[in-house]
Amino acid sequence: MRSAAQGSGGMILLSFIVALALTIVPLPDMLEVARPEWMIMVLVYWVMALPQRVGVGIAWILGLLLDVVRDALLGQYAIILALIAFIV
Repeated sequence: MRSAAQGSGGMILLSFIVALALTIVPLPDMLEVARPEWMIMVLVYWVMALPQRVGVGIAWILGLLLDVVRDALLGQYAIILALIAFIV
């Protein structure tokens, strides 16, 4: 039986999907400045918990997805998330 620290691929994927959903949920203007960076928080957790399964490559792919969702310059979030994963 697997322990919770090992994590399953489905749980990792689900947590990234929830983080992406929380990133795109609209908030009132006065709360928008207090919005946490969900994707970064989830990425840091998984890189620390399972570095053999979640690394710079996964961070790069998630960053490209975040670029598309947030309508940012392609590669902007990708390089940021990859750099954060590398540092962690």
